[in-house]
Amino acid sequence: MPSSPSLYFDEDASESSVVTALKSSKFDVISTYDKQMTGASDIEQLKLAASEERMLFSFNARDFRRLHEKWLEEGKEHYGILLAQQQKSTTKKLIRNVKRFLEEYEKDYVRNNIFYLQV
Repeated sequence: MPSSPSLYFDEDASESSVVTALKSSKFDVISTYDKQMTGASDIEQLKLAASEERMLFSFNARDFRRLHEKWLEEGKEHYGILLAQQQKSTTKKLIRNVKRFLEEYEKDYVRNNIFYLQV
């Protein structure tokens, strides 16, 4: 049976109310704080997410877009990157749209891909 992606929220996106709401909806979600990764670099965040087969969620589109391209050029794999614009969304709307994304896409589909969440 296909499964939805597991998510890892980087430090910029680790708003506790969003993570808590997704966890209470039975999605497999963790944050930088759960893994004691505060202050870690973007590359360290992506390495952790990839090592745990998790899709990384961030508001840092510019840096993760470049990192995604670099990883693919180097033949490295990750389990997807989901990006959103922080200023364009309320917490409630962000939760709703992340839930919708997780319900719509399967873990295998997001692998090595980058997505932009509409908010």
